[in-house]
Amino acid sequence: PFDPVKDFAGITLIATVPLVMIVPSNSPAKTLKDFVAMAKARPGQINVANAGVSTTSFLSAAVFKQSAKIDVVHVPYRGAPEAVTAVVRGDAHMYFAPIPSAQELGAAGKVVVVAVNSPARVPQMPHVPTIAEAGLADFRYESWFGMLAPAGTPGPILQKVSQDVANVLSRADIREKMQAQGALPVTTTPERFDAIVRDDTAHNSKLLHDAGIGAR
Repeated sequence: PFDPVKDFAGITLIATVPLVMIVPSNSPAKTLKDFVAMAKARPGQINVANAGVSTTSFLSAAVFKQSAKIDVVHVPYRGAPEAVTAVVRGDAHMYFAPIPSAQELGAAGKVVVVAVNSPARVPQMPHVPTIAEAGLADFRYESWFGMLAPAGTPGPILQKVSQDVANVLSRADIREKMQAQGALPVTTTPERFDAIVRDDTAHNSKLLHDAGIGAR
């Protein structure tokens, strides 16, 4: 029971967390265009796994569904491990997985890595195209972690903590550890982070409403 815009003051983003589109190893769809074509040929028959309703994997798949104009079935699982396993077994046709899982399973040949949902290619998997590069130029979805303070926190405090976080995230060892976990370190000013929270709250609220979940 809180308002993400009114009840908090932004300090800084800490990291974005790209997700990787994976499909079963025996899927006939080896590329994003293949998958879209398959889904359009089989409307309502393609299962897309997610780690639970309203999770980042659900939201990414919802944006993908709208951008590609396809009719797929969202299948919620009890977390990322079950969703990944569903794709490996072939119970689900696709999932937006964290980078470490996609790297490991792709290298082992247990899944096919199709595309990454970030605006640019990621350093952990530089050979993997973005969804926009792979054929959906208007795709937009990015999940992130950030630091917030209670609304009304004095501006100088927000600025000081934001700069301290930026200093820490500039360290090579910290950046390497975060990238190993599938995150991309990034910082912003408090004002810029406030704008991101406002924009994403409005955008994701509409997205969930269009998916039949919640109210705008």
